[in-house]
Amino acid sequence: MFILKHIVIFNQKVAGFLMLHGFVLKSIEKCKQKNSKRNVFIFNDSEELRKWITEYDKFMSNNWDYFIK
Repeated sequence: MFILKHIVIFNQKVAGFLMLHGFVLKSIEKCKQKNSKRNVFIFNDSEELRKWITEYDKFMSNNWDYFIK
């Protein structure tokens, strides 16, 4: 039996970054925390997806001063 695992992304910018790199958004749901107006973004989990999340973190840490200007 093949079971797909999912990963939940809480940040819209990370979700957009992943979609720009070809990952398919499986669903968007409302955050279940009390009084939260945020959405969560659900993707199929894979090693490749986790690699791109790491790449996003590296990019943001190296280029943070670009966004502060």
